[in-house]
Amino acid sequence: MFTREWSTARRSAHSARSAGPSPVPSLICGLACALVLAGCGSDLPEPGPDAKAAACTALIARLPARVLDRPRVELAVTGAAAWGDPAIVLRCGVTPSGPTTDPCTTVNGVDWTFSETKDAFRFRTYGRSPAVEVTVPTTIDRTTAPGAQVDLADAVRPLPATAHCIG
Repeated sequence: MFTREWSTARRSAHSARSAGPSPVPSLICGLACALVLAGCGSDLPEPGPDAKAAACTALIARLPARVLDRPRVELAVTGAAAWGDPAIVLRCGVTPSGPTTDPCTTVNGVDWTFSETKDAFRFRTYGRSPAVEVTVPTTIDRTTAPGAQVDLADAVRPLPATAHCIG
């Protein structure tokens, strides 16, 4: 969605620019840039209740440029980041998991719980403060999706651990 709209707007702007000066191409390009930076409006994730915490700001600065080989896209949401389209989304400052029956695993020193819906696989840190949630769209294979935990572990690991998975 992001790439297609951006590419179309860029091609249109380039073609119009070649034909002669016009303010329309600049406007189209500017609108396309705004849509990319805003994450295309209505699909923006809700920030976590503690998204403004200093630890979340530091986490966002440590995040990698790529997750599951998808490039990072700008997201105008405090404490959140996204990669690719459809997006893998990370939200920092979400409500921590309490006791749960969801599977809990340790990946590169970070404990995560796992759940899924028809649209996404959800990984939430367990025993980290602030808590982090990563959603991976089901368009990514179920066996590939946990690779997001591997790609994000170095950035998430510095968050203070308060508990661990049992088992």
